[in-house]
Amino acid sequence: MLSAMIPESAPRHLTDLDQSTQTFARVGSRARLWSTGMALFFFHTETDHRVTDTEGTEFPSYIEARAEGIRTAGQMMQDVPEIFWGSRPWSVSVTNADGLIMWEIHLDGQTSPAGRSLEPAST
Repeated sequence: MLSAMIPESAPRHLTDLDQSTQTFARVGSRARLWSTGMALFFFHTETDHRVTDTEGTEFPSYIEARAEGIRTAGQMMQDVPEIFWGSRPWSVSVTNADGLIMWEIHLDGQTSPAGRSLEPAST
């Protein structure tokens, strides 16, 4: 089970896995600035399926939110590398309180002919 590989302390958008498609999922609501002064950001993921974050995560600055987007992309590849290779491109989109896309990360792994020669022949 993939979710068993992710520590309990991981942010929610890394812990909610859609087991049927092996894609990352999050739920939440429209971004907004809380009275604490922390901004709410949303991490939307796309693998073979798009998952819209409707809950969001608060961060004290855009620097931390942007870093979390990078960690999210890295964790996705680390947790299911066998699915990454040979699938359609993956992406992580980070939106702000107004739903505006702040940053996007696109991941596309390509196997060269030399790399394909290392794979077992299909029968």
